[in-house]
This record gives sequence, C-alpha cells and structure tokens, in this order.
Amino acid sequence: MTISWGASRAIPDSMSVVLYLDGQQQATPTGGGVTMTLERGEHQAYAELRDASGRLVKKTETVTFFVKQYSQNFGQPRPTPRGG
Repeated sequence: MTISWGASRAIPDSMSVVLYLDGQQQATPTGGGVTMTLERGEHQAYAELRDASGRLVKKTETVTFFVKQYSQNFGQPRPTPRGG
C-alpha cells in the first residue's frame, strides 16, 4: 500500500509531516509518500503538519480505506459444467 500526499506550496524545512495509520503514529516520512504492508480489513489514515516545536499547524481529513485479500482466482474464467 502506498500512501501519498501533496501540498499546494512547498513545506518549509522547519516543518514536518507526521502520518497516522489506524490511530498510531508511523515513522516520519521523508518525502511525499510512504509504502507499507497492511493486513486486510478497514484502515484509516491522516497526516499532520507540525512546526519545529512540534505544534500542530494543520491536519488532513481522515481517509478510510479497505484492503482485500488477493486471490489467484480473481479474473480467471470459471469452469463450465458439462453434461446434465
């Protein structure tokens, strides 16, 4: 899973983005996104922009998404019964 974000203006070096996944703070990303492996099910993510003192400047809306388990049968033709 890749979580990415963008800003209308460049983020000053004195500020940092803090990513939260399922209410838990994640490692501070160094760029505009982060890739992680997630268990299947419902997840929620949001990011916060913090100043050099760690004070909250802005918070994104929370995004809810679902991870589904991959199946090798996905997209495969199903056998057609023969006979009667």
